Amino acid sequence: MMQRRPLLLAGAMAALGPARAQTTPQGLPDYQRLEKLAGTVVAAGSSIVAGLLKPLGERFSALQPGVDFDIAGAGSSTALAGLLASPDTLGLLSRPMSANERTRFRERWGQAPLELVVAVDAVAIYLFKDNPVKALSLADLRRAFGREADAAARWGDLGGVGDWASTPLVRYGLEPGRGAHELVRELVLQGRDFTGDMAVEPVSTSVVQGVATQPGGIGYASVFFRTSRTRVVPLLNQGQAVEPTAEHAASGRYPLARSLYVCANRQPTPAAAALQRQFLLFLLSRDAQEQMARQGVFPLDAALARQGQQQLGVTAKPAP
Repeated sequence: MMQRRPLLLAGAMAALGPARAQTTPQGLPDYQRLEKLAGTVVAAGSSIVAGLLKPLGERFSALQPGVDFDIAGAGSSTALAGLLASPDTLGLLSRPMSANERTRFRERWGQAPLELVVAVDAVAIYLFKDNPVKALSLADLRRAFGREADAAARWGDLGGVGDWASTPLVRYGLEPGRGAHELVRELVLQGRDFTGDMAVEPVSTSVVQGVATQPGGIGYASVFFRTSRTRVVPLLNQGQAVEPTAEHAASGRYPLARSLYVCANRQPTPAAAALQRQFLLFLLSRDAQEQMARQGVFPLDAALARQGQQQLGVTAKPAP
């Protein structure tokens, strides 16, 4: 049975180093305030996306002083409950909606949800800062995190040498329903179960914090949470070590790249319709994408931003 560790208390975020700012692509659209808005934007789901949206909500409120925000981040699996409860709630996911989630949404509202990509992220593999292993393959990760017959018990099983060869692996992961958990389960474990001796953490910061305290630590979480007390190990793709950079995530070279989503009802109540649409357009704007880049995730390129605008009914023109 997987171990469940308690939520780390005060200081978890403070112990993390600042995320690395990413370069914002050229040609992103500017946000245009078309009307004065008032009301509350309600959103729930992925803790990663919620963490991005909270400062963006503050920025939007500066542009639209009549707008407040109620944002909760308890995991991607909680997004559907909000989407089903109210047509005015935004669902935040660090993975695509599952087929079952789309079916339940359609049964409730009679139509498909709007699934808007607002940023790109990469699930990073974190090691203790002094771990010398240069790169890992997906097969190595299956041995580290899966219930494999040849499961790795010590770092020597994954290429560690010297004193590191005898260092036991200490595994950290996330609860089912979390975006990173589902991505690793699908792409690394190919749908199979995680090992039973993995410490299951409630949030990504706890994963990174745990790895930072254990020389044999290994864990997975968004690259957004990288810290000086851990090391993000490159992953092998066709024999080449690939870092989780914006370029490698967009090109597909990094094996564990993912899109971050804000999902919505296509027919919110009249009171919320303009507010939701304007906020979603703001998320695709140069202003918002620059803010997300400063927070450490990868911004959309101009083509993806225009695609999102088209989903929202805007005939997008490239920015000068």
